[in-house]
Amino acid sequence: MKQLFIKESFMKVLFDAIPAWIFVLDSEWRVNAANQAAREFMDSSEENFLLHRCGSAIGCIHQNDDPRGCGFSLYCRDCVIRNTAIEAIHGTSVKRSKGKLALISGEELNILVSSSPVVYEGQNYSVTVIEDISLIAELQGLIQICCSCNKILDDNGYWNRLERYIEEHSEAEFSHGICPDCIKKLYGDIIKT
Repeated sequence: MKQLFIKESFMKVLFDAIPAWIFVLDSEWRVNAANQAAREFMDSSEENFLLHRCGSAIGCIHQNDDPRGCGFSLYCRDCVIRNTAIEAIHGTSVKRSKGKLALISGEELNILVSSSPVVYEGQNYSVTVIEDISLIAELQGLIQICCSCNKILDDNGYWNRLERYIEEHSEAEFSHGICPDCIKKLYGDIIKT
């Protein structure tokens, strides 16, 4: 696999230009290649992690839970990276999943994993793209909402419009429209639906 990128310099430049972490994984979810973003995330040259299982390469907190290493811990059954890559390798379509990645460093990342099946020189691989979506705020927990006007109580004790609160705590944006029930209620005598 590495020879493909050495011979094809344009492919290597293109591969390294993509800002998400990209790994080429084999059927044992071992890293056969990684782009520049992945190498920078791992703070490592490719030679230091090549053919290591993905969890060992990226510093998964569960990589040493079992003496056999990455892929054998009880937690590995639910690993979003491993499962998405395996589904792609054994399937024919792109697989996409969202999950969490706990690292040895203590960080916990929200990740989006996309894996695409690839056959190269008779071997099945997965091109696995991992995006850290931790910066995209997720609304969670108990949110107090006024039962009369639907304003939301924020962390500072202020009541805000629902739309403003969601825009400030997520990547969502609002555009106004009017539902069929309200059209009937407000304009029923003017508009025939």
